[in-house]
Amino acid sequence: MASSNLRASRPRARIFRRTLLAAVVAGAIGAAPASAIGFTIKPTLSSTPTGGQSTTCLPNVVGLLPLGAVIHYSWGLWGNTAYSTSSNSITLSDTAGGQYLFCEVKVTNALNVILTQLTGKPADLAIISRIKGIAPSNLSLPSVSGKKRVGQKVRCNPGSWSALPSSYSFTWLRNGSPVSTGRQRKLRGGDQGQSIACSVKAKNPFGTSGTVTSPAVSVH
Repeated sequence: MASSNLRASRPRARIFRRTLLAAVVAGAIGAAPASAIGFTIKPTLSSTPTGGQSTTCLPNVVGLLPLGAVIHYSWGLWGNTAYSTSSNSITLSDTAGGQYLFCEVKVTNALNVILTQLTGKPADLAIISRIKGIAPSNLSLPSVSGKKRVGQKVRCNPGSWSALPSSYSFTWLRNGSPVSTGRQRKLRGGDQGQSIACSVKAKNPFGTSGTVTSPAVSVH
C-alpha cells in the first residue's frame, strides 16, 4: 500500500516542480530591466518615397519589446523641413522630388526614456532616402486669350500643373492641325472662320508631361 502511494505521489511532485520552475522564470523576466530584454530596430520605408505619394515607416523590430514600450515616429526633409506628424505614414508634396526624406524611429518606456537595444545602443535610429521626382501633370486645361480677329495676336495660357513645371512648349492648332509654335500667334488670313487652339507640354527636371489642348476658339 505504501509503495502504491509513493508511485502515485511521484507524478504530482514532478508537476509541482515544473510549475514552481515556470513561476520562478516568469518572475525573473518580469523583474528584468528593460535593457535585459533583447530587441533591435532596423527602420525601413515601405516603398521608394515618391513625390505626391504616401510612404510608411516600418520599425522592423527584431526580438521582444519590453512591456509598456512605445514606438515613436518623426519625419522630415534632411536639412530643411520637419513634419508635424507622429504617424508612421506620410504623403509627400508633389514638389518634393530630389530632396532627402528621413524617418526617425524611437522606442521609449512609459517614462519616455529611450530604451537600449540588444546591441547596447539606444533604440533611436533613422532611415534616409532620396525622394523620386515626378513629371508635371495637368490640373486645368490651357486657354486662348486675346482678340480672335485676323491681324491680332492671341496668347496661350498654359493652365495649372502639378509638380512645379520649369518650362512649357506651345503648339498652335488650326482645325486640329499644327500650324505654328510659341506662346503667341498672330492671326492670319488663313485663320479667318477657322477654329484655333493651343496645345501644351510641361517639363521639370524629372520628366515631361503628355500633351494637353485648350478648348478651340473661332477666328473672325
